[in-house]
Amino acid sequence: MAIRQEILNTALAALSSGRPGAAETELRALLSANSQDVDARYFYARSLAAQGQLERAVGEFQRLLTIRSGHVRAMIDMGIALIYLGNHQGALAVLERAKGIDSQPAELHFALGLCHLGLGALTEAEAGFRMAIARHMRIPEVYDHLGATLFRLQRYPEAVECFRQAIALNPRFVAALGNLGDALMRAGDVTAAIGAYRDAAALQPDDALIQAALGTALLMANDLAGAAISLERALLLDRELADVAVNLGTALRRLDQPDQAAAAYSRALAVRPTHAEALLELGLLTAERGDPEQAAMLLLAARDQRPQDAQVALKAAEKLDALGRRSQALNVYEQAAQSIPANADIHDAHGLLLHRLGRYGDALVCYARALGLDASRRATQLNRGHALESQGSVPEAIRCFHDVLGAAPQDLHALAGLASCAFRICDWDLAATMVARLLETPTGIDQLHPFLRFAADLEPVVLADSCRRTARAIADRTHETPLAPYAHDKLRVAYLSPDFRQHPVAYAIAGLIERHDPRIESIGVSLVAPDDSEIAVRLRSSFDEFIDGGSMSDGEIVELLRRREIDIAVDLAGFTSGARPAVFAARIAPVQVNYLGFAGSTGARFMDFMIADEVVVPAADEPLYAEQIVRLPHSYLPFDRERTVGKPAGRVDAGLPAAGFVFCAFSNGYKIAREVFEVWMTLLKEVPDSVLWLRGGALAMEGNLIRAAGDLGVAADRLVFSPFVARMDEYLARLQWADLFLDTVPYNAHTTAAEALWAGVPVITCRGRSFAGRVGASLLTAAGLPELIGDDLDGYRNRALNLARSPATLGELRERLRDAKSTAVFDTARYVRDFESALFGVWRRA
Repeated sequence: MAIRQEILNTALAALSSGRPGAAETELRALLSANSQDVDARYFYARSLAAQGQLERAVGEFQRLLTIRSGHVRAMIDMGIALIYLGNHQGALAVLERAKGIDSQPAELHFALGLCHLGLGALTEAEAGFRMAIARHMRIPEVYDHLGATLFRLQRYPEAVECFRQAIALNPRFVAALGNLGDALMRAGDVTAAIGAYRDAAALQPDDALIQAALGTALLMANDLAGAAISLERALLLDRELADVAVNLGTALRRLDQPDQAAAAYSRALAVRPTHAEALLELGLLTAERGDPEQAAMLLLAARDQRPQDAQVALKAAEKLDALGRRSQALNVYEQAAQSIPANADIHDAHGLLLHRLGRYGDALVCYARALGLDASRRATQLNRGHALESQGSVPEAIRCFHDVLGAAPQDLHALAGLASCAFRICDWDLAATMVARLLETPTGIDQLHPFLRFAADLEPVVLADSCRRTARAIADRTHETPLAPYAHDKLRVAYLSPDFRQHPVAYAIAGLIERHDPRIESIGVSLVAPDDSEIAVRLRSSFDEFIDGGSMSDGEIVELLRRREIDIAVDLAGFTSGARPAVFAARIAPVQVNYLGFAGSTGARFMDFMIADEVVVPAADEPLYAEQIVRLPHSYLPFDRERTVGKPAGRVDAGLPAAGFVFCAFSNGYKIAREVFEVWMTLLKEVPDSVLWLRGGALAMEGNLIRAAGDLGVAADRLVFSPFVARMDEYLARLQWADLFLDTVPYNAHTTAAEALWAGVPVITCRGRSFAGRVGASLLTAAGLPELIGDDLDGYRNRALNLARSPATLGELRERLRDAKSTAVFDTARYVRDFESALFGVWRRA
């Protein structure tokens, strides 16, 4: 017996000193002598488990239990072995059997905690670990596993405390330090997490996962250089860590090292070619590096790998849209909407793209889906309001914006949306209220569309400051590359516009483009897909080169025009609908000119010059302009004298009464101000049987004008609303039935007023206090008719009334208008010479 105990003691000493193989040899000798020796069998099984021979260990524990069925310690150790073999159900059965015999051992509850944790029964696992601790189990592993359980229960602060207790018991417990870092990250304490990962890395510097975790935490802390070092170390230790390579790419990209970032993403794909995030990030980076085809391929591959990931779909589609691949972007949204229909962000983004493409009805369907999922989405409600406005459903848009204000009374976008709708339908009270509320906030008016700021009759300095802020926001998002002047035989002038279609800008500029001097090479760049109207076809054939940029991204247009070495880039849009100011912000030519489409300063430092004249921009106003002013000798506004004015059909056919004086005001509704309309109503009352001929529009606008007329004592039948006439010759022919054209202020009629003069209809204007409000005065001055300019509304009214009451004077004026067709305002050839002189002048100044 003494020999047995001596051998047993020797075996136990070997086992406790970390020499389980030696223990196994000694214990096998005892079992050879007595196979029923319980102690020898128990420790023999434990020595096998300590060597990792878990299946053999389980077999020995089972033999022992046939000898002594109630051996609780054997059951506990057998349960733990089964857990590590992945047989959690078998382990649970053994441990519950042990618990039925003796529920006191702390090790039993620890083992039960491990078993439940493996089975995903987290509440039971927590109970097991806490029961072990309550029974004074003070090993670091129990706190580590309890922390892991709480982590999975998303109780991160409690998990942090458990991991800290484990580390207090064993400061060199590397796994607990890593787990502590993970819990701190989830708890939002990135700085403390970095400290935990650094401690773990110091103890185990060759652990790739620890280096990876440290690098990821440093990336989140924006320590990009440190993150790159740790992530690179992780990959040196284990090159198969694809996620780590992606994070390294992100760090390098943010360090402005695109080539190295691309290499990192490629490393990830070399390990896992289907890695969705690597495909996505490499696609985004490739787009930035100017390879749209490859970028699109990668982005679509990312989507294909993760079709139910909303973030992948949103990022891929957004970049495809920016690349001009709108059909592919739509496809991504459409597939995402089908595969993840419960994601409101997808429907909202899909709607925005459809809205930009002019598919307002389809956009509204998408917004309805998003709001059906979450009716509180304020941004979607705003988007819906804008789509309704664009579609012409202005009253419904107004209700939508009011709903937003009901939830957020100070929402500037909703206030601006209401102001925009109100201007369009001549709801002057609502417009005035919304503009006043926008002006209560220092930058609130910036939310109103820039061209509507002209209609709001802002103080000139307020208007100038607002446009400067708008331009600065664009410039801040864009990298501008300075360009030195080129040396070409011809001056290369690019005209960029979304309006090379049936639009006033196209009609105004056609004669200029056709008559360009051979020393100028003209390039037209359409920013939207042009239509097939007669004027669009004429323009396309007039330019020396025409580029359809409607399907191109801003970056592609910039790259293309830089390759063309454009000398002067002319912006015909400014901030109007369809404009691409970011193209100019990136700098596409050494000289960039603001001209025609936007009736005022863009406020942009990236626009060098603005074409004007001494009337629209008097010298005293120059400090309000970001651009240098280049004045043409006559009116800045071009006119194509090739327009024909045919013989009009009958008055009744035009919707006019058979007799009576016809005042005409064909400006858009947003240009009609209350004060001007009141003057018009005074004229109607002063001139018997007269009518006011207006451009037809939304029923809400017509209704508001009829009501306003009624409030001022004017019958509804004194207002005649004209339907839209597509053909220019028919429009000009019909226009001849007007006796007098009444201009609007603070936003004048511009091309519409010039067309009235060309049709032989005198124009009465009122000089405003901005560029947009002085165009009528510019035209009349150049036409030699300055007496038709009123400096205030009283002068405007008196001039109109005098002419309406004096048929002879009006007739003489019409004769003078026939002569005026030879003046500078209608002399296209002279205008072209003056304009080209200005172009060569700004080029020399560059």
